[in-house]
Amino acid sequence: MKIAICDDSPVQIKLIRGFIKKYLQTHPDMFVDVTEYSSANQLLASLDRSKDNWPNVLILDIMMPGIAGIDAAKMLRRSGADFDIVFMTSTDDFAVDAFEVGAVHYLIKPITQKQFDDAIDRVVPKYSSKNLMQITCHGGVYNINPVDLVLMETMKNYVFLHCANGEALKKRTTLSDFYEVFKDLDYMEKCGASFIINLKHVKVVSGDTIIMDNDMEVHIPRRSLKSFHNAYDEFARKYILAD
Repeated sequence: MKIAICDDSPVQIKLIRGFIKKYLQTHPDMFVDVTEYSSANQLLASLDRSKDNWPNVLILDIMMPGIAGIDAAKMLRRSGADFDIVFMTSTDDFAVDAFEVGAVHYLIKPITQKQFDDAIDRVVPKYSSKNLMQITCHGGVYNINPVDLVLMETMKNYVFLHCANGEALKKRTTLSDFYEVFKDLDYMEKCGASFIINLKHVKVVSGDTIIMDNDMEVHIPRRSLKSFHNAYDEFARKYILAD
């Protein structure tokens, strides 16, 4: 599920990220891709460029400098945007306007974890199946949530998919071609020519060694050391250290 947060306050964005992280702790089968916008202008410019940038859920502040959240939502609806909108604000003055643009929830600041969870619970059933990818492997077609893939490695003409449940699937393809399926997921990182690593399943990174949470070890090639460490550090700052 793709969630966009639009708020001019970095403190509020960090708060919402924290809410999302705690929500995912009680929904371990979910994957959420989060995008941040610090103004309605930035939001509109990004979403106007391509429908590929559209989220499933937009968490939108109302009181922002420049274009207000309500006006941004009206502009988005006129452009055909049909994703769910959750408004945040410090007053209930805009409640009628919010529901005129089809908001699924209207949260009054300060927001609690329970209020946030209730808002997300309203929309999750519509999008949970969209987390699944159909992947044709040796033995059949599998519906796989990419978050459940621990790592992928290439051997000869095959890519082996090591899953969180301990299963290993085999697909006839190249690692480079297969990476195209996952490259837009910020938790999937190519490691040299032989591995795709799910950063969500990394237990330890020490020097040139990665230990996954299924205890598999991966050696990082020298030429990939800097890029992999940079990618993992960025991922850790964004998700693991969000609190």
